[in-house]
Amino acid sequence: MVQSCDERELQLTITPEDAGEEVRSLSREERPQLILKEWEEGDLLELVHPILAKKHPGYDAINRLIKVRDDLYMAGFRLGLPHRCCWPFSAG
Repeated sequence: MVQSCDERELQLTITPEDAGEEVRSLSREERPQLILKEWEEGDLLELVHPILAKKHPGYDAINRLIKVRDDLYMAGFRLGLPHRCCWPFSAG
């Protein structure tokens, strides 16, 4: 994915609205940390937000949250939020 972004030079041409939509779609992924790692390797995090590129995502925290979510799901709990959250990029 990152290689095709580099080939098309999306880091130079993507609009803020399109970048925001990519972040919102990332929040709906089963394993967002894998995509974030690809974005980081391709130097695309700065397009989302400069601080995110400098401080790097908390992959351990994301993995713990996913484990808790999966454990709750396996225990029969079906959690849902009224709105998907992706701070600070949420649209709602």
